[in-house]
Amino acid sequence: MAVYVIASATVTDPSWIEEYGPAVAAMVEAAGGKYLVRDMAPNHLEGDSAVPTVIVVIEFPSEAQARSFYDAPEYQRFKEMRLAGTTGDMFMLQGL
Repeated sequence: MAVYVIASATVTDPSWIEEYGPAVAAMVEAAGGKYLVRDMAPNHLEGDSAVPTVIVVIEFPSEAQARSFYDAPEYQRFKEMRLAGTTGDMFMLQGL
């Protein structure tokens, strides 16, 4: 069953993005994932919460593959960069 990793973030320091983007895209692909959405200008249709500057949706074939990406030792440095340069949330959701 497919699993989706969804991140909603506001970039507070963009200095990490240039290095993060290509390296993490390769890690996602190596774990069997694919980006479905990478939107740097989301359209806010409803609600009162703050609008993030970026929303990302990544599809993985399974939870194990999503976890293998997220927990991979080589990703941890990039995760720290992202966390230092953003505020927001990340979710892992089971597909239908």
